[in-house]
Amino acid sequence: MSFKNLYLKRSYSSDSDDILNEFYLPVLENSISYSRLSGFFTSESLSLAARGIIGLIKNNGKMKLIVSPKLSYDDLITINNALQNPEKFLNDTLSKDLKLLEDEFLRDHLFALGWMIANKKT
Repeated sequence: MSFKNLYLKRSYSSDSDDILNEFYLPVLENSISYSRLSGFFTSESLSLAARGIIGLIKNNGKMKLIVSPKLSYDDLITINNALQNPEKFLNDTLSKDLKLLEDEFLRDHLFALGWMIANKKT
């Protein structure tokens, strides 16, 4: 599917629209690049958007984030571990079976963040 096949509105309102399911997930599933500037990023948001992010990964896409310095301690530890010891997050089985990877992203947002960093998807 391409963006041309998606029904996208000109604008979305958090008061009346399900922005995650109506916009983010379908767009991410069809993307090859995702750039985001966020003042309130949390790694938990990766688990919310897991289905869309898996689509991005299937498309061999990459995510670029510019986020506030207010990351959790666990986020910082995971980012450092993924950069210094990427093998901890590299797993051939998960790389081959994206459904397992999606399930893992839903269960463990810190793993999702580490996996994306270690696999150079961020």
